[in-house]
Amino acid sequence: MNYEYYKMLQKKELKRNIIFIGFILIFATISTYLIYNKFKDERDYKLNLPEIDATFHSGNEVEIYDYTPVRDSVGLSTKPYKITIKNNTNKGVNFSITLSDSNLKNKKYKSYERLPKSAVKVGVHEEGKETQIYNLDDIDGVLVTKKLRPKEEVNYKIRVWTTKVDLDEGNYYYTGKISVKGE
Repeated sequence: MNYEYYKMLQKKELKRNIIFIGFILIFATISTYLIYNKFKDERDYKLNLPEIDATFHSGNEVEIYDYTPVRDSVGLSTKPYKITIKNNTNKGVNFSITLSDSNLKNKKYKSYERLPKSAVKVGVHEEGKETQIYNLDDIDGVLVTKKLRPKEEVNYKIRVWTTKVDLDEGNYYYTGKISVKGE
């Protein structure tokens, strides 16, 4: 009789443990999912225009605070600014991506000089196409102009680096802002 009683207690305890462990696993999974999405949303900067949505996955502020000239092959391996652009309408929509100079004065650039545009290079890569490389002073700030078909979505990676030019001794910086405009 005692044997049956202990067997019944073991089954009850096993059920209780399985329910408890299942609850903890469900709680941990849901918590991890919510935390991941919260931080993912904070990293993404979304720009909702009437016809298009633009999502900047790596931010839209460009900052070069240490003038180090590199070759294009090295510049193309730098961290990209990722942008997803989606047409929300049932008609074709034109858009453009621009890189404009930011004239913000920051305390950390107090002893720095502004880097000339001739020393800044930009690489624009559209998913599935070849990367285009430009000198910033040659393109007048317009990186891409394109027409999206209805409900079409495109992804871009934009890289910014410095190239060798004749500069006087000193510290240089460049700040800019990537923006998307629907037309």
